[in-house]
Amino acid sequence: MIVVVTQKQRLDELIFSHYGDLVHFTDVLEANNITEVHLEVGQKIELPEYEDDTESIETGGLW
Repeated sequence: MIVVVTQKQRLDELIFSHYGDLVHFTDVLEANNITEVHLEVGQKIELPEYEDDTESIETGGLW
């Protein structure tokens, strides 16, 4: 997903609003060749998509 930066947006806010956490912060930096977190209005930021790797836990009896 590509996001265009608007006025007063911060990278951590963009990442948190897309993923719900900051786990992929460094991945986003690397994907966009960003060396500093200062964003410019109109800058395009790629937010890579990741598979949900959490396994669902089945509840129930022991057997």
